[in-house]
Amino acid sequence: MATKHPCRPDDSRFSDLLNKWQLRIMKIALFVLFILEVSHYVLFMVNKLVKSIKDSFC
Repeated sequence: MATKHPCRPDDSRFSDLLNKWQLRIMKIALFVLFILEVSHYVLFMVNKLVKSIKDSFC
């Protein structure tokens, strides 16, 4: 029992580190998704604008 006790704090520290990394990865994933969504919307609007400009020229 005495030999197992020193391992427990390390395990909890490791799990805390893992949780921090999971949070960081989730934040990064959400940020990437947000950027993709915004870029998709911007491309859609630019496409609409280009089409309207083409229609006005023709």
